[in-house]
Amino acid sequence: SSLSDEQKERCLAELPSFIEYFGYSYFFANILSGPQISYIRYKHFISSILFDYKTTPSSLLPGLQRLLLGILTAVIYSQFNKYFPLSGILSEEYQARSLLSKLLIMIITGKLALWRYMAVWTFAGATCVIMGISYNKSLSTPEYTDWTAVYNVNFWNNETSITLQVSDA
Repeated sequence: SSLSDEQKERCLAELPSFIEYFGYSYFFANILSGPQISYIRYKHFISSILFDYKTTPSSLLPGLQRLLLGILTAVIYSQFNKYFPLSGILSEEYQARSLLSKLLIMIITGKLALWRYMAVWTFAGATCVIMGISYNKSLSTPEYTDWTAVYNVNFWNNETSITLQVSDA
């Protein structure tokens, strides 16, 4: 069987050493919430061959923007979750409401539950951007630097798309 281009790019020529294996396994951007980083990308990152550190633009501002988005998401979740807790859908008060009211509360509650995870995923993505491991050389131009090679969720697409295909783009 033949390998796809992605498999060829990510295949290992040699097994990692014990230290490299555990370094990758416990890499803090990978360990709790992702995003999942291929071993080859991690190896190129720690070997300083992923990109040229002298010519690649600073990742601090894009990383801080993602961090602020994560903070905003977490604040909105924490402020509104007290009014729309997941347990509220099981309450007698909720059951007594009209169908339209139930649907509205369910949509808001579900969105808030999702935002709890979106905040954590955005924080993890921000750390990857600030470290530089999410630099996407193939999509970057002199006018635009792309930091989406490694990320969990595209927040804007997820919140504004009407199909699942667009939300993951």
